[in-house]
Amino acid sequence: MSLSHDEVLLEEYRQIMSAYEHLDRVAWTMLGIFVPVAGGMFVYVAQHLEEYSLVSTISSGVLSVGVMMLAASMKTRLTDLIHIRDRRMIEIEDELGMGQYKKLDELSRKKARKIHRAWLRIQVALKLFIVMLALAWIALIVARASGYGL
Repeated sequence: MSLSHDEVLLEEYRQIMSAYEHLDRVAWTMLGIFVPVAGGMFVYVAQHLEEYSLVSTISSGVLSVGVMMLAASMKTRLTDLIHIRDRRMIEIEDELGMGQYKKLDELSRKKARKIHRAWLRIQVALKLFIVMLALAWIALIVARASGYGL
C-alpha cells in the first residue's frame, strides 16, 4: 500500500509538530536547570568567600559564566531549529490548502511573529543576565583579591 503525496505531507506535519513541542519543552527545561545552577554557584561562593583561594574563586566564576554561555548558545540553537520547523509547517499548510481561511491564517502568522519576538526578548534577557553575572563575579574576585569579604 503506497501513501499519497498528501498523506506523506500530513505525516511529516505531525512529526514536525511533535518535534516543535519537544524542542520548546527542552529549551525551557534547560533554562530552568542552568540559571539556578549558575546563580547558586555565585551565591555559595559569595557566602563562603573567605574559605576560597583567589584561584578557586576565579575558576568558579569562569565555570558559572561558562555554564550560562553554554545555556545561551544551546537556547539559540534550539530556537533556530524551532523556526526552521515552523517555516516547513507553513509550507506544508500552504501545499495542503490548510490555510483555507485567510483571516485565521493571518492571525496565526501574527501569533507566530509575536512568539518569535518574545523568544528574541528572552534571548536578550539571557545575554543581559550573563553580562550581569560576569560583572558580579568580577566584583567578587576583586573583593577576594583585596582580602575583603562580602
